[in-house]
Amino acid sequence: MNKQRETAKDNVLNALARAKLQEYLVIDGYTYPCKGGWVPGRLLNHVSIGGEDGKRRKRNLQEEGWIIEKRKMLNSASYEYRLVCTRHEAQRIAMNYYGRITPQMIYGMKPKQVGLFD
Repeated sequence: MNKQRETAKDNVLNALARAKLQEYLVIDGYTYPCKGGWVPGRLLNHVSIGGEDGKRRKRNLQEEGWIIEKRKMLNSASYEYRLVCTRHEAQRIAMNYYGRITPQMIYGMKPKQVGLFD
């Protein structure tokens, strides 16, 4: 079950990166516009991306260190989300196989120190 959660979390990250790169997402044969890389929140909950807990998986990504912006959609009570990175970085993230790319690799952050002298 944990492997399934990790895969769904990677799918959310991949969708945010591809939206940044292409400004659209193709899900189950349908094309969804993502102008400026902004992904509607309902797409994160799509079965092919994050499932019912897509937004929770987005929060998990933020806890790991990924920077994801949030804004309210025009004329709607819903929100949309965008991964903060350059197009080149979005390409690296979109080609991320099995979670090998970390926020530290993209944003140049130092990983959290865990040890006796922290």
